[in-house]
Amino acid sequence: MLEEIYITKSSDSNDLCCINKKELLTIIVFGCSGDLAKKKIYPALFKLFCNKLFPKYLLIIGFARTSQSFESFFDNIIQEKEILSNSIFSEEEQEQENNKMNDTEECSHCIDVINRILYLSLPPHVFVNTLSNYKKNCFNTNGFEKIILEKPFGKDQDSFQILSKQILEHYNEESIYRIDHYLGKDMVSGLMKLKFSNMFLLSLMNRHFIKCIKVTLKETKGVYGRGQYFDPYGIIRDVMQNHMLQLLTLITMDYPTGLNDEAIQNEKIKILRCIPAIKLKDTIVDHYDESQRNHSYHDDPHIDKNSITPTFCTCILYINSINWYGVPIIFKTGKGLNRNICEIRIQFHNIMGSSDDNMYNNEFVIVLQPIELIYLKMLIKKPGSSEMEEKNLNLTLNEKNKNVNVAEAYETLLLECFKGCKKNFISKEELYESWRIFTPLLNELQEKQIKPLKYPFGSSGPTEVHSMKENVHRFINQYIYIC
Repeated sequence: MLEEIYITKSSDSNDLCCINKKELLTIIVFGCSGDLAKKKIYPALFKLFCNKLFPKYLLIIGFARTSQSFESFFDNIIQEKEILSNSIFSEEEQEQENNKMNDTEECSHCIDVINRILYLSLPPHVFVNTLSNYKKNCFNTNGFEKIILEKPFGKDQDSFQILSKQILEHYNEESIYRIDHYLGKDMVSGLMKLKFSNMFLLSLMNRHFIKCIKVTLKETKGVYGRGQYFDPYGIIRDVMQNHMLQLLTLITMDYPTGLNDEAIQNEKIKILRCIPAIKLKDTIVDHYDESQRNHSYHDDPHIDKNSITPTFCTCILYINSINWYGVPIIFKTGKGLNRNICEIRIQFHNIMGSSDDNMYNNEFVIVLQPIELIYLKMLIKKPGSSEMEEKNLNLTLNEKNKNVNVAEAYETLLLECFKGCKKNFISKEELYESWRIFTPLLNELQEKQIKPLKYPFGSSGPTEVHSMKENVHRFINQYIYIC
């Protein structure tokens, strides 16, 4: 069984000549020894292969800067139950390794088409050199080539444009798949269908009925031990400019003219173009301080003691479109907080003319993690009383669909890349607009050397946030659910 799944460097290429299939898929993982590859990419590839969603004849080749034997590499990942092939890689050996890869792939009397997916699990500053060297020495002309790129895609609008231009000198836009793993989550991929398949939502999702929208992404973990990776980017670049903005486009976009990739991406771009650049006066940045539970942000040995990189940010933005003009959008995210949660809260206006100031606002809430949950906060009359009480109508998806095998995000996205479906990948136009929205804020924070406020590790965040939000969002007791 193992011989069908991986081919080691010492394998005899003649073993492949028993193949009767006319098509071979080769997946090349650059950065094959990294955490992302071990924890996400290999398990996804293995599940897709075992579920027969990839071609029967699948070759997985790993490139890494550090030379190691297949046996030691396999031993390092077997605890994660990953099975894959490994190929030793260094820049000067690339042409030699390509010859070996071609020898393994071609077996020309039994393979007619060789398709390749290149997964760059690498820092963005090596994207261009990697693609340039690959195209010079390893370019495949006997099938398709698709390139998967991981964020971050630059640090601001200018750096993104430079990076994008350099990449597109080697491959066209149709070949590039920029991944945001949140778009592969099952609940996220259903947001658009949820809105457009339910008339009550479709008719109410506009400024006439919606008071505000709040997108929250909180993490309990800090960045200790990973400071050298986090500090150059910060929380805004880490999750706001990508994950959270993508969630917002999915729930606010208009109905697309079609369900094809281009039509969906065009509607998302239209929403992004309606969002003005975020202002500093509508923003609070912070980083966590030490507590009894953890180190402070600056205790990480890789972080400069004078660093002003935020680990928490709350900001208010607006969509200047006909449907959403004047509706405040609250983004709140941070590390080292009291909960792990990603949710979207859509709060409705109170009933027009209501004299009850204590009346709760209705809320439609979508929880994406740690569990998937949708619920609607409503007011009903208490039995035997004239008073009203708040109740939750909920659909706890994890409880009701326990027997359904739901693909993980990376499984979904890798399969969609193979099929050529790009609606859950990010276009260069979307990235251009997202950087336009956040770059002025990022520049101002740096130029004015804005020193973040502090909040205790494990808390709900800085108290200053509440005063900023109180005029636009009315906090309602959170729904209690069992993880």
